[in-house]
Amino acid sequence: ILVFMGYYKTWILQRMNQDMRMALIDRWLLLSLSYHSDHRVGDSVYRIYQDSAMVTNVIVKVYEGFHSLTKFLTAAFVVYFFNPLLSMLIILGVLPIMAWGLWYSPRMRVYSRISREANSALVSRIQEIFSGIRVIKAYGSEAREQTNFEKDSVIAFNSSYRVRSLMVLITIVGFTLISLLLVIPTDFIDRKSVV
Repeated sequence: ILVFMGYYKTWILQRMNQDMRMALIDRWLLLSLSYHSDHRVGDSVYRIYQDSAMVTNVIVKVYEGFHSLTKFLTAAFVVYFFNPLLSMLIILGVLPIMAWGLWYSPRMRVYSRISREANSALVSRIQEIFSGIRVIKAYGSEAREQTNFEKDSVIAFNSSYRVRSLMVLITIVGFTLISLLLVIPTDFIDRKSVV
């Protein structure tokens, strides 16, 4: 049943992704010519292809967070019947983790937006190069286009790297807080029981 549920969850997420892409294309086709003339084609391509996937990714993260919280509260409830003090210490220990989440969430949002815009600009640059390859060849501006592409690529790499680095930092700090949460209360209770 777990294998079937995994496949079913994947199918639902992919179906949502597909429906969002179709809705986005439908919306883009209804936008005015002035909108399309003021926006780069690559940005639209990136939004339709990538942003829909990001929405399903957020849904997965929210689901996993809710699932983890449910398991944690269930475990704390079960532990309460064996050791109420330990259960209370564990629940109170969640507060630093929540504070950490409140601290990093706005920063993650800002860096993710910057990364998305940088990658959108890179996709736009690629689209412009391929669609204008005849003009580029006719004017011999390959070197200039290569330089512009490399600049956009470096910016996109740096912004994506910043987001990934922050995610690693979040994971390390979260893991450390959870480890302390598990070690300190049990050590405290062991000492109390010895006394």
